[in-house]
Amino acid sequence: MVLTFGRLIRLSGAWPPYGFDWAQRMTLLERIDCPVLLFRGMESWASDPEKDGRAKALKNYRLINVPNAGHWLHHDQLELFLRETKEFLAADYACCFTTR
Repeated sequence: MVLTFGRLIRLSGAWPPYGFDWAQRMTLLERIDCPVLLFRGMESWASDPEKDGRAKALKNYRLINVPNAGHWLHHDQLELFLRETKEFLAADYACCFTTR
């Protein structure tokens, strides 16, 4: 899970967090092997990860653009968030994992 600290990070001028530059962030995201569920509130200040290139680093993702929701879309559209998250977690992703 990649977390951003929203307002705190933006106000501190410390974005990206912990001194990661764009290339380092993309390298980190490229290492994620499991399926990823992305949500984006369409009224959020955050950019679209497909349009800005962040999603390209992920091997297997699903992006849900949530209307009538800001950056805290889990607050703005809780029912949609819970429904989609439960569906994602219930899916059989055994085919996506390799034995090491």
